[in-house]
Amino acid sequence: MRFSSFIGIDVSKATLDVHLAFKDDIKNGFHKTFNNTIKGFASMRSFIEKKGADVSHSLFCLENTGDYSLLLSYYLSKNKLHYHLANPLTVKL
Repeated sequence: MRFSSFIGIDVSKATLDVHLAFKDDIKNGFHKTFNNTIKGFASMRSFIEKKGADVSHSLFCLENTGDYSLLLSYYLSKNKLHYHLANPLTVKL
């Protein structure tokens, strides 16, 4: 699968810091913070789609923070969205 956009997510107990970047313009992008709840996930998806990304051709990358990332992983999987759950020790700025 070729992805047209990439979504990096920093997961914490209460929030998701989301950065959206497009394949053709990887250095520029959009950032927004959402609640780490089902309602927050729906808001995140709406934000991504309003910025012009097709979520079915996007790759979500988030760190495995145990319980904090579990609900988001479930949401992405249930909605058949592509995601990578990264080991936080390997994620670098």
